[in-house]
Amino acid sequence: MRTAYITSGVLLLGLLQSSCSEKPHFTIRLTNLDDNIETVYVNAALDGPARGASSSSELTFELKSYNAKGSFDFGLSFDVPPSEESSQRTGTVDIALVGGGCVRKIIRTAVQGPTGLGAPTVRELNLQSPDNFEIVPLDSREPCFKIRRPLITAVGRELGGTYGAPDSKLVLYGWGLLKGSQAEALLSPMRPVGLDCSTAAKVCAAWQKTALAQAEGAPVSSTRLPLNATPLNAKVAPLLETVASVLPANIKPALDFLGNAEPSRMASALFPFQITLTTTINGQPSTDCFSEYSTTTPATTKCQN
Repeated sequence: MRTAYITSGVLLLGLLQSSCSEKPHFTIRLTNLDDNIETVYVNAALDGPARGASSSSELTFELKSYNAKGSFDFGLSFDVPPSEESSQRTGTVDIALVGGGCVRKIIRTAVQGPTGLGAPTVRELNLQSPDNFEIVPLDSREPCFKIRRPLITAVGRELGGTYGAPDSKLVLYGWGLLKGSQAEALLSPMRPVGLDCSTAAKVCAAWQKTALAQAEGAPVSSTRLPLNATPLNAKVAPLLETVASVLPANIKPALDFLGNAEPSRMASALFPFQITLTTTINGQPSTDCFSEYSTTTPATTKCQN
């Protein structure tokens, strides 16, 4: 088993560089690696004692050249200004495991440990027993996620607040989801047949692309990007009002609340969306798309413009 070393700079948060350092701050040990894992991608971010801006840099390990055989170590150092050299370092590490051209697993773990002095802190991650790391969700409809940046592997929802006054978020999961990325949501690329937008302009707004900003104050990483879904509610709300107005008489009393203001403010929690994310990689725009429409069709191949 061989060990590699990488360094993450504080002023460019998450910047990974090859390093011959004899003394990393952390040693990340991956155990119980599946035989089909051929490549490991790593992004790291320093959370303290100082913070900086996100970076798209990452390190790639081709396991065949390291003769991993089920276990692989790499060293990780977080550089800080001289004034902070004696401070304890905390950070996060994102790891993507790829085999056969497909992303098999994406994990995220926190690290906390030494100052610039002393022995490295060892963080062992048993990949068959996720008790000290998070697993980033991979949508089960997609048989093979190819590694790319950005890559959306799942969409989740966070709904806080109170009924009718929610704090709505769409949370993107994947790889290379960087701060500053531009996200758009679309209810559907096709309007219902027969819907005349010259007379139903409010309802038709639901089929317009809606820009979504990053949610304020929510945890962000290269594998998790929360978006403020509130703008979607205003676009989709007229649909709920229309549905409520055409309900059959026998069920209208039970579902008449759909036409009220409270559900319309929570519309982003009720409908599936198509999400498009654009990130600048090496000075060039790169885009990925994810659709929630079908329960069987692969999520990354059903997107339409």
